[in-house]
Amino acid sequence: MMRVLVVDDDPGTVVYLETLLRGEGYLVQTAADGAEALAKAKELAPDVILTDLAMPGLTGNQLTAAVRATDFLKRVYVIFLTIHGEKADKMKAFLSGANDFLVKPARAGEILGRLEVAHRMIQLEHQIRGFPGTEPAPGGPPGRDPASAPVPAPVPRSVPAASAAHGAPPRPLPEPRPVQDPAAVLPDGAEIQEVLGRIRDLLTAAGQSLGQSDLRSARSFCREAQADLEQVIEGLAGGGAEGDAGGGAGSAPP
Repeated sequence: MMRVLVVDDDPGTVVYLETLLRGEGYLVQTAADGAEALAKAKELAPDVILTDLAMPGLTGNQLTAAVRATDFLKRVYVIFLTIHGEKADKMKAFLSGANDFLVKPARAGEILGRLEVAHRMIQLEHQIRGFPGTEPAPGGPPGRDPASAPVPAPVPRSVPAASAAHGAPPRPLPEPRPVQDPAAVLPDGAEIQEVLGRIRDLLTAAGQSLGQSDLRSARSFCREAQADLEQVIEGLAGGGAEGDAGGGAGSAPP
């Protein structure tokens, strides 16, 4: 179940939202201002932050910008819930990195509906990036990073128990195949285009049930994905250039 961090300087609003979300099975933490929320976000790595806009200390916009600047939090889904519903307020919120925007007073069904949209968008992103379920992406806080999990001990290469029980002569186990040179298995341009095509198909299929708020979230995610892909392509181009330079040096006469 998703982890939601509720941020508001009004105690009544916090109690209402916490009761509503816990009743729907969400794992809820609360904070009374932006500074406390940022500290808890770095500690807990929530899936969603549901925040007010105008708060003492860090505002909602400042909190969102700080979250986006933190590597393992930059993909947290941020929803604003505020009485400030002017167009300029919405634009500033989205420019700071917000994914969605609700104006108080919002009905319980609308709040829960936006959280369901957040859940679908998080699942879509993890499906594209290859992360199982709704677990956080690698790079989270200590103890939550999959890379920090202990490596299991290797299984001994022994004769199968069934063969030994029936007296059959043991058959030699195949030797492991040698590891290929990473440079030899890097994807080429056609493979990258194929991956991009699959992503487009997936987004097109998902887009048939998306609303306007979902589409804004999808556009934001696509911009991040495009930046990641451009970094991969630049890395491949850099590697190819180095290989060409190395090949030229080797073929030059002494």
